Amino acid sequence: MFQHPIGTNKFAHTPKNYNCYKVLANNYILVVLDVLAPACNFHDDNAYYRIRNIARQKGGIVPQLESILYDKKDLIATVTINRPEHRNTITIDLCRDLWMAMEEARDDPGVGVVILTGAGDKFFCPGLDLNYARNLFNNTDDVYRLNNEYCRAVYSIRYMGKPVIARINGITAGGGCEWTIATDLAIAADHAKFQQGEGGVGAIATYATQSVALLMGDKRARWFMFTDEV
Repeated sequence: MFQHPIGTNKFAHTPKNYNCYKVLANNYILVVLDVLAPACNFHDDNAYYRIRNIARQKGGIVPQLESILYDKKDLIATVTINRPEHRNTITIDLCRDLWMAMEEARDDPGVGVVILTGAGDKFFCPGLDLNYARNLFNNTDDVYRLNNEYCRAVYSIRYMGKPVIARINGITAGGGCEWTIATDLAIAADHAKFQQGEGGVGAIATYATQSVALLMGDKRARWFMFTDEV
């Protein structure tokens, strides 16, 4: 297997598209680089998608995401939140990896249904990594990035165009609860627990405020979000 070298002077004159290509190269193993030659016009804003699609057609693309495990078998793509050492909590990188995996499943004709779950048997996703957030919220640019990546992750689930099933294997709260809301179906283990969570820390549930009332009714949704009931 072969990964294209990144950071060479060859791409220094194309910063915008170089960044796009860097995202691809950092997250995928390109098994046969020769198949990419027709797509290697780095001045093209769609280079990322052209490269990815050509590589997929040649069978040379394998997701290698830092915070997500991606597996495809029998028309089913399984997307696993994989930060067990941090209880599967949310970071900018996790949000980015999640939408990349979801968009990969969306665009792959070999995928008919998507399962979203968490690594281990204690946590699906309990929301934002609060230790990580202590420094994050001191940087406006990082907060902006988190918001963009998080929203894209939500939309990639909600507007997949294929059924997305959440397999809840433990605690889900905050952003993890909102990701569950965005799925089409949710199947929970007996020990699974749900909590929106923002009310207890003085935060705002962004997506849940617009969607959860449709699932459980207005008054029940208010109780769920105002009281942090588990």
